[in-house]
Amino acid sequence: APRQSVNLSGGNFDLDRYLPAPEPPRRGVQPEKPTPSALPVDALRDLILDGGVALRSFKFQGITTRDFRASARAGGGLLTVKPLGGNFYGGTISGEFNAQVAGNAMQTRLAIAAKDFQAGPFMLGWTGKELVTGRADLFLDLTGVGATDQDVLRTLEGLGSFKVTDGSYVLSSSAEGQANGQSGGQSGGQSGGQSGGQGGVQNGG
Repeated sequence: APRQSVNLSGGNFDLDRYLPAPEPPRRGVQPEKPTPSALPVDALRDLILDGGVALRSFKFQGITTRDFRASARAGGGLLTVKPLGGNFYGGTISGEFNAQVAGNAMQTRLAIAAKDFQAGPFMLGWTGKELVTGRADLFLDLTGVGATDQDVLRTLEGLGSFKVTDGSYVLSSSAEGQANGQSGGQSGGQSGGQSGGQGGVQNGG
């Protein structure tokens, strides 16, 4: 396949506008399982690419990164997007993404580090609720393999951590906690001292 060179620059790009809207939950009705979408394994196997993207802002799943930059290279069945990053809710975000052809499937890895960002606006954009406020750090390093997007999600495993400094958290509409030091984790945090959340991610079949 011929080598392709692509360099794109633009303004504000909202990827959510081009994705199907999720079905709202209906009371008493089990949500339907999503239909698996095949990953472009054959296309990646033949792809030879060098390129980069620069955007004023990039929005996905309600989360916005400003001054977004990414560089990509592909060849020999391997796609590497590195570095990628930008300004993230008053802090910074950086990371990389890799996809490698493995037989008829694709092995993927995503590593993200977001530092010193505002947790409140981040949570509001992602969940629609300001569940946590304060300065935050987020780290993810996840891998998955499969021939479809659902395969990758089902085999997803890796590490992650989330830390909030001098903030507060809301566990329900009537319960709010204050974090004097650092708070975070799966349960939202602890008052006073230091607490953080980190652990592994592993999905079964």
